[in-house]
Amino acid sequence: MEKQKIIGVDIDNTLFSCRSLLYNIAAKLKVPVSKRKLKYAEVPYCQDPKVNPLLKGIFKFFNPNKYQEFPEAVKSLNSLYDEGFEIHLLNSRPNINIFVTSVQEWLNNHGVKYHKLIVGCNDKPKYISENNVDILIDDLSKTCKEAEVVGSKSIIFRGSLKQKLQDGKSEKRLKYSNIATSWKSVLKKIKDIFAEKDVEQE
Repeated sequence: MEKQKIIGVDIDNTLFSCRSLLYNIAAKLKVPVSKRKLKYAEVPYCQDPKVNPLLKGIFKFFNPNKYQEFPEAVKSLNSLYDEGFEIHLLNSRPNINIFVTSVQEWLNNHGVKYHKLIVGCNDKPKYISENNVDILIDDLSKTCKEAEVVGSKSIIFRGSLKQKLQDGKSEKRLKYSNIATSWKSVLKKIKDIFAEKDVEQE
């Protein structure tokens, strides 16, 4: 029986973003954790997550209504899910209710399909290695390079919230072949990566 192909997807600045200083800081937040402790945790599915309205009013970062989806992100991710890929959403936000609920509410409101939501994932290469993730999609080139070291393929996402560039023209100006400037391009690169893997295994 063929192993199900696993795709790890960063959330902040890959699926959505927010025009907020706190968001930009917290999206890269790494909470120090003892090496002896688990560095990531799977969050159980929540059917109707809701962030406290007071916090929503004060902080954009905790208000999922202020998060802007990258064009075609949800549609693309759901199409991968429907095609049989196993989707792991990876996030470095700490496993604290308000941080988790704001993500869950956005995912729920947008009908995002996924198999696992992982939080506190400060060491994505470690997660990738321990869970046999085939491809990582992330906005940080450093994380993608580290994923390649542990045997995963990676796609660096450099999309815009207002995507007006044509994929081909914008990507030709970039040095690395694994950079995608849109989710349409992400889908193409995923199919190309698995096609190459299939050829290698023949």
